[in-house]
Amino acid sequence: MVIEVTRGEGIPVPDRKVEIVERKGKGHPDTLCDKAAEELSVRLSEYYLETFGRVQHHNVDKVLLVGGQSNARFGGGDVIEPIYLLLSGRAVDVVDKDYERQVPVGKFAVEHTREWLSGDLPNLDVNSDIIIDYKIRAGSTDLVGNFDEPLKMIPANAATIQSHMLTGIFMTLGYLLLGFAASQFLVLTVFLAAFCLSLALMHSMWRTAPIGSEM
Repeated sequence: MVIEVTRGEGIPVPDRKVEIVERKGKGHPDTLCDKAAEELSVRLSEYYLETFGRVQHHNVDKVLLVGGQSNARFGGGDVIEPIYLLLSGRAVDVVDKDYERQVPVGKFAVEHTREWLSGDLPNLDVNSDIIIDYKIRAGSTDLVGNFDEPLKMIPANAATIQSHMLTGIFMTLGYLLLGFAASQFLVLTVFLAAFCLSLALMHSMWRTAPIGSEM
């Protein structure tokens, strides 16, 4: 593969007096779709935490917006054909076969979306000018199974922390030997304290590292 770098023509952007950029406002389809997915994920996560104590598997980042049709005029207009908004993906709705606490995924998809839309677009009648629909199914067995595992450190992270601990121990011991050789009692004392502190810190990291974190 050959990589060729060429100098750009014209005045560099930081040196220009005026820079023209595109800003997608609250009513832009891309903005609406991105926020619909994010708001639904946040609402589901809040419910999962309140009800089950942990976030369950969900993936609701697929949103389709089909533009409507309107009869626009100066100072107003009428919506002839409503906007169609479809939220899709996967989300856990039942945990441990506890159907009495079934997650109202559809309710969140429709009602919560309608709530924030009414705030962001106050001139849009969310009851008639837009149709909010959803196609959200339960997650695959493999992915949901990952969330059924007990909260513990994954082996890869455990091995990484062990490696860091050993490195810190050997480095501290090396400094201790150096202090002995130089007969510097103060240096020896300082590095002995650093050794104890590093052990305490590593032990704390070992006990509190969350699932999926990289140390």
